[in-house]
Amino acid sequence: LVVSEMCIRDRPYFKKYSDEIRPTFIVEVGTWLGGSAIHMGHLLRAAGLTNSCILCIDTWLGSSEHFLQEPERRQLKIANGRATFYDDFLRNVVDHGLQDIIVPFSITSIAAAEVLRERKLAPDLIYLDGDHTPRGVRADLELYWDILRPSGVLLGDDFDWHEVHLTVLAFAFLQKLEITAFNNKYVIRKPE
Repeated sequence: LVVSEMCIRDRPYFKKYSDEIRPTFIVEVGTWLGGSAIHMGHLLRAAGLTNSCILCIDTWLGSSEHFLQEPERRQLKIANGRATFYDDFLRNVVDHGLQDIIVPFSITSIAAAEVLRERKLAPDLIYLDGDHTPRGVRADLELYWDILRPSGVLLGDDFDWHEVHLTVLAFAFLQKLEITAFNNKYVIRKPE
């Protein structure tokens, strides 16, 4: 199975922030087959952060873009009306020996944020790559920004998508935050 959904050009940035903040709790919103989480898991292990956890939040059912476009719909592996690629994600995690670091949480991003908030779990690093609609991006930014620990890092994907780009810029403007952008990623650091 192909597990790398990330371009090689994006990988140094995960290392930069993982070295800088030495996260013990990472949340990934929108995991798909686990390429990003697997890469981060290997970085954590290489840095000796073996007690760290990556919580992968995804329904593993796909999103509107997957159902609206035929090529993406095929990726869902629909059987009996339901996407079935969750097993591929699990297999990828086990094949990389990262089941002790990567924890799947099959739930919507909104419900997951509520659980984390209620349990007072504040991630050190959050990687957003979930719903790419303006409404979904805005909801994830607002909900996950609230639970990110002070001085934590919010890293997001697909900044080169027009809707994502505009929504992230609007969020940063309203919150008076500085954005760092590179390739198709964006970073927002939470003040202390």
